[in-house]
Amino acid sequence: MAFDTKKFTPFDWGVAATGLLMFIDSFLPWLSGSGHDSAFGSYSGSLSGWHYVGAWFPMLLLLAAAAFYVLGAAGVALPTLPVSRIVASAAVSALALLIVIIRIFTLPSGSFGSFSYGPGWGAYLGLVVALAQTGLLVYLFIKSGEKLPWAAGATSTGTAAPTQAAPYAPPAAAAPYTPPAPTAEPMAPPAPPGPPPVA
Repeated sequence: MAFDTKKFTPFDWGVAATGLLMFIDSFLPWLSGSGHDSAFGSYSGSLSGWHYVGAWFPMLLLLAAAAFYVLGAAGVALPTLPVSRIVASAAVSALALLIVIIRIFTLPSGSFGSFSYGPGWGAYLGLVVALAQTGLLVYLFIKSGEKLPWAAGATSTGTAAPTQAAPYAPPAAAAPYTPPAPTAEPMAPPAPPGPPPVA
């Protein structure tokens, strides 16, 4: 089926924008440092997200999640998965968000002399973009009314619907015993002997 953006909602455009923004953000400073020296004056430097697996890998995940969701929203036929398109995209996006959070807390930081270094503004922008995409996909999932695969049989309160046991049925009564019919007529008693003959 052809790619049709006429089917897009503002939220679909938002998901697409987060994927593009994360790609741009990967080229921005994820680690930056600056200092001042009496001989050289002020100086600074930075490293983009492509220097860290914890930056470019979640970028690829967010880009893939956005592309997978957007293609489905545009009516493009997608591979069949055990879960829906929204659930798959939201799960990948949430994983990317977790990696970005871990990466920010594990980026090197410190100072020596007048030089200091730490996470750059690109890292924090990446966190905002990942959070925005995950939030949009979770909102779209809730709005769709879908249920998670393992909660497909759940009620609206989120608990599994109770199953009712079949009513007890007493066992059927046995048929009354009928004695078997005699197989032969009863034997008649022998006839008494006749009078003795007359001489």
